[in-house]
Amino acid sequence: MNISGGGRCPAHFSGFTAFLAAAKPYCGKIHSTIIENTKNYCAAKPDSSIAYFYFSFNDTEKQKTCNFLRSVLAQLANQRQRIPDSLQSLYNGYRHGQPPTADLKRTLQSVLKLSGQTFIIADALDECPSNGTERVELCALLTEFSRWALPNLHILVTSRNEPDINEALSALVTFPAICIQSKQVDADIRLYVKTELENDPKLKKWSIQIKKEIENTLVEGADGMFRWVFCQLESLRKCLKPNTVRKVLKSLPKTLDDTYARILLSIDDEYHQEAIAAIKWLAFSDRPLRVEELAEAVVIKPQADLPCDPEERLADPHDILQILSSLVVTSTRKRQLSVDGWLEPEEVEEIRLAHFSVKEYLVSDRVKPLPVMAFCTTDAIAHRATAESCLLYILNYEHVEDKTLSEEDLEKFPLLQYACRFWPTHAKANQDVIENSLSDLAFKLLVSDSGLSSWLQVYIA
Repeated sequence: MNISGGGRCPAHFSGFTAFLAAAKPYCGKIHSTIIENTKNYCAAKPDSSIAYFYFSFNDTEKQKTCNFLRSVLAQLANQRQRIPDSLQSLYNGYRHGQPPTADLKRTLQSVLKLSGQTFIIADALDECPSNGTERVELCALLTEFSRWALPNLHILVTSRNEPDINEALSALVTFPAICIQSKQVDADIRLYVKTELENDPKLKKWSIQIKKEIENTLVEGADGMFRWVFCQLESLRKCLKPNTVRKVLKSLPKTLDDTYARILLSIDDEYHQEAIAAIKWLAFSDRPLRVEELAEAVVIKPQADLPCDPEERLADPHDILQILSSLVVTSTRKRQLSVDGWLEPEEVEEIRLAHFSVKEYLVSDRVKPLPVMAFCTTDAIAHRATAESCLLYILNYEHVEDKTLSEEDLEKFPLLQYACRFWPTHAKANQDVIENSLSDLAFKLLVSDSGLSSWLQVYIA
């Protein structure tokens, strides 16, 4: 498998194969190239199929072994002319429930035995938290694949160079780990920069000379990191004069940590509290947040006389994107029945931290200089603050006179759905050090007939 120079897919495999691609941090675009090229390879080979799964630090559902197996089964089934009998039997047996992991594994093994050449790509395994059980279970599952001894099965796991993953997968891989070095991705980074300079409305206006300076400077400073390049391009998009471009190029932050520190320091003092609150919510939310939910969450002030003051609301929920800049990204998906059971709007726009490295930086001890430290957090601090804000929001809703206890209230109270569903989850995550303020709020809700009723009606809706 040739990773450098575009991530080309192998032309031929013989027997079970498994690769571990250990990249420097933030080389995600290389992994995308590998996936796309493998898809193209399978498209040209009708008896071949591919399934890939991206483990996301932003979404706990995308860190679970059972969801990995479900996704792989669904993708393989979609590439077959008819649903495999074993998969149909699994569906019939659990039509109104979720099959256990053991049954999912048995079904996958059965499907694979009757398949042609099959490629399974487990992307960004390191984004599963190292302090949880899912990462251990996933490594055990991937290792179990090798014991199936299926000659048509080929696995690629991408991850940063993490000792626990390397050790756990040592029995899986059939070839030495592929280390993607900085120089190997320079050509891909150069292509990415050139594409942005030619197509982005705010960058393509520059002269050929300026574009060349941008290209060379970013490739030289990237050290193999697409994420670093992305952030610098964000800064360059704000430039209005050639001299400003050159000034920015001469003062680029050397590392990704320095880049994030600079972004945080650029946040207007007026909106520091909103940014600090947003970081806590985004880093440890139990599911992806909608833009409207986050905009509502960040204006809750637990210490204020009026914690949920409507005058503190942002005029436009999307203003939170301006505050957080390139620390976040958004994505839109079509309406579906939410996990909370209530129907969502026609289109749902979700907001998340832009990259795993953002969260890592914000919860690390690397946050410097001193002014930036105000933005850092820990899981305990974030869960406590989130649980407290959720409870305050529900208690505020309790006293709303014209509430309907129906979906109509979700437009007026965008955070209500999340708060009612997940405040116990955040409180439980912090149960070892629950402070009086949090326990007092929980007690206040639970002993209030109207408060308890409001919470339960939304929770079970």
